[in-house]
Amino acid sequence: MTWLCSWPGRTTTPPDRIRYVTTFLRQKASFDLVHLAQELELRRWRTCLKQLGEVNSRLVKEGEAATLRIESMAHPDLAINPRPNPIISCRDAAFSRLLQILDHDSDHGRSEPFRTYEALNQAAGDPRGKPPGHPRLH
Repeated sequence: MTWLCSWPGRTTTPPDRIRYVTTFLRQKASFDLVHLAQELELRRWRTCLKQLGEVNSRLVKEGEAATLRIESMAHPDLAINPRPNPIISCRDAAFSRLLQILDHDSDHGRSEPFRTYEALNQAAGDPRGKPPGHPRLH
C-alpha cells in the first residue's frame, strides 16, 4: 500500500511516513524547547527592566534631594567665609546676647561703635568671679 506524500508526484511507504512523523515530532519538540527558552529569557529581561526602572526612580529622587542640598549650601548665609567679619552682625544674635551678658557690668558708654568678637573675647576673659584658665572664644 502506498501513501501520498505532501510532495506532488511522490508516494511514500508506511515506514517513510513514520520517519517523516518522527522527524516532525523532533522538530516540534526542539521548537517548543526554544520557545520556552525565549519566554524564560523574556521574563528575565522584564524583571531586569523593572529593577532598572526602580533604580532610575530612586536616582531621580536622590538627584532632586542633592540639588536641594546644593542650593541650600549655596545660600550666602551658610557659606564659609575665609576672612570672617570682626563685627558681630545682627544675624549673630547669640553672640550679641552673650556679649550683653558678659559686658553687663562694664561701662555702658563704650567708645566702640560696633560690637566685635574681640570685645566678646575680652569680656569672656574678664577674671571677675571666673576660675583661672577660663576658655576664651575664638
